Amino acid sequence: MTNNKNQPIDIVILSHERSDIIKDMLIKIKERTHYPHRIIVCDNKSSEPARENLRKLQEEGYIHKIIFNEFNEWPKGFNPGLKIAQGDLYCLSDPDIIVPDLGRNCWLTRLMALMDKYKFIGKLGLHINLNNYQEKPGYKTYSKAKCVKLFESKFMENTDCEIYEAPVDTAMAIYRRDLFSAYNGKYPEIPCVDHQAMYKSSYKCGRTVPPLSCIHRGFDEYKDFSEENIRYISSKNKAIDSKYYRRLLRTLKFRRLKEKIKIFFRTD
Repeated sequence: MTNNKNQPIDIVILSHERSDIIKDMLIKIKERTHYPHRIIVCDNKSSEPARENLRKLQEEGYIHKIIFNEFNEWPKGFNPGLKIAQGDLYCLSDPDIIVPDLGRNCWLTRLMALMDKYKFIGKLGLHINLNNYQEKPGYKTYSKAKCVKLFESKFMENTDCEIYEAPVDTAMAIYRRDLFSAYNGKYPEIPCVDHQAMYKSSYKCGRTVPPLSCIHRGFDEYKDFSEENIRYISSKNKAIDSKYYRRLLRTLKFRRLKEKIKIFFRTD
């Protein structure tokens, strides 16, 4: 398979609950992406209201295809979408990424140009704007300084200072289909996304530099105590920072209760 200039790039998004989050992401993609593309959403066993929201977004033209998984596992949920993605290049992302507005020479056009220029790049993610990153008191999280050190402190050799060295992750990125050679034993069937996957030594992985930057709304999830976000946190894959998410869930439920009490006792 190959990608020519007329072939759309498939963008595979893994979703679970958080209807407002993915809706915002899809609206921004449609508004800000002028390179041909198709959206494939894999939903990880969300509630029926969240699934109905996805159906509505498909009817409105924001989604090309929806796959409703009967399980909630990350990153396994990407698989059904990746199996039908076309071409040697494709994008994948979590549902909480806001792509940048760069005019006609859009973010995807620029990613494609960089992948064409640097044949040794196997995965190229969007630089993540850290302006909305906040350390969470009492939680084991990276400091902003450590995030900078991990993701935007070292330029990759032979890239004219256009690409930072960075690991594989699930923020918006473009991948070559033949990037990986070995995978984490827990998810041997994952074709591209496992953080512990081994990629071919002939390839490098990185991130772009500003202004080719996205916003990661996942940094804000601890501030959202809506019922849907609480449902999302409570059913999030327990393998990912489970102690942090149990603590976060208790905090969100407590804040929601406080809001209900305020409303109950409010006098106008």
